Amino acid sequence: MSRRSAGARGLAAGLIAWLVLGSPEIAWATPSPTPAGSGAPQSATPHPYDRVDRVRAGLAKNHLFVDPDLDFALDTAQRARISAALRSAERQIGAPVYVVVIPNAAGADPHGRTESFLFDLHDRMRQRGLYVLADEMGYVVDLPFEVHRHISSVSFFDDAGKPADIHKPFADLPDRLVNTLDALRNAPSAEPTEPGRDTSPPSDTKPPKVHFWSNFFLGLLVAGPVAALLLYWMGRLLETVAGRFRPQFRTGPVPDAHPDAPTQPTARWLHRTATRELERLGAAISADPSGAGRAYAMSAYDAGAILTGDLDSAGSTEDDDAERILDLVGVIVLARLGRAALARGTDRPAPPCYVNPLHGPSDGRTRVNLPEPYRSGEKRPLCRRCWGRTSPERRADLLTVPGPHGPRVYITVPGFWSETGFGTYDLIPRLLEHLGVDD
Repeated sequence: MSRRSAGARGLAAGLIAWLVLGSPEIAWATPSPTPAGSGAPQSATPHPYDRVDRVRAGLAKNHLFVDPDLDFALDTAQRARISAALRSAERQIGAPVYVVVIPNAAGADPHGRTESFLFDLHDRMRQRGLYVLADEMGYVVDLPFEVHRHISSVSFFDDAGKPADIHKPFADLPDRLVNTLDALRNAPSAEPTEPGRDTSPPSDTKPPKVHFWSNFFLGLLVAGPVAALLLYWMGRLLETVAGRFRPQFRTGPVPDAHPDAPTQPTARWLHRTATRELERLGAAISADPSGAGRAYAMSAYDAGAILTGDLDSAGSTEDDDAERILDLVGVIVLARLGRAALARGTDRPAPPCYVNPLHGPSDGRTRVNLPEPYRSGEKRPLCRRCWGRTSPERRADLLTVPGPHGPRVYITVPGFWSETGFGTYDLIPRLLEHLGVDD
């Protein structure tokens, strides 16, 4: 190593140490607030409106919305129990009740206020009622908007708002949500009120004291080498951990994987493939009449048959809109999910790849960073092929379907399939409800 490169690395380590260790009052300084009455615009909503609008669209169909990333938090029976308590509360108070279960990191609000998502949701929905949120840590908050009840709002500081065991955040979530709704139903009548939104920044806004040279040389001579060693060994440790977990996505065959599936299939190809896949599922069910996963496979077959029947009765799909074309993709996905349920003896087969559901089953979930309007930053299931690809490569591989006005990326087509991304564990019950079938 040359003296010049060694000196540069020492200088960089000293600067890092000064920023991280030597001057904490600068690293964590809070910017000054906008003076009251200055006429400057207030801070914008902390949550992207496309995410809020996605929740709003889901609540328009069902007042209990569970985000796909938290599918595992509530099973079918628990959702039915919460929905029953929700409807009972609505009948009693004569106002809507909305329950949202969704990841809601405190960092989404600049001052860590969890309830800000509910304010944003109410701003977009323009509906009075009780808004309840449960986040990825199992914490519950609620806000009443123009409800004729005297409600003591639940916050995550209350017993009803926090899980009994932080290591099992969803174990008692159904009980706490039902108790919250029952408390609302039994609350005494009162004049309607609307909570005020706190937009003030933290009060400590004094400018930090800066002691540049003393802290810099202290970091350079003392903390710099220590920080450099820590960063080096931390990198080695992360590399080892990543290497231990990565092989599960790169070794062993993946049944029913189709990494070379077309990115822009034609309606004719989709119709032919959907018919073939549904026939294969029917044959698999007949060959294994009593195996585990049969109930799931039968439901998948029934839903797929309804979709293909609707399309056949409407004639050719060559010139149909993109949403109807996506029904063919749905049939293919359902048929493969049904065969996976039979092969693995489970009623919770792995959801398909988010980038292109035709790729087959996913290997795990990771954050998918795509440019707008592709709902960037959320964790999505990815197949083995897409797991190791870059964001531009994933964007290029997004499933695109034909339509009367040209090809469209499937997640930009409004409707059931773009809302679910084909990737929720309760896909079949939600689809049957969407089709108006009472299962």
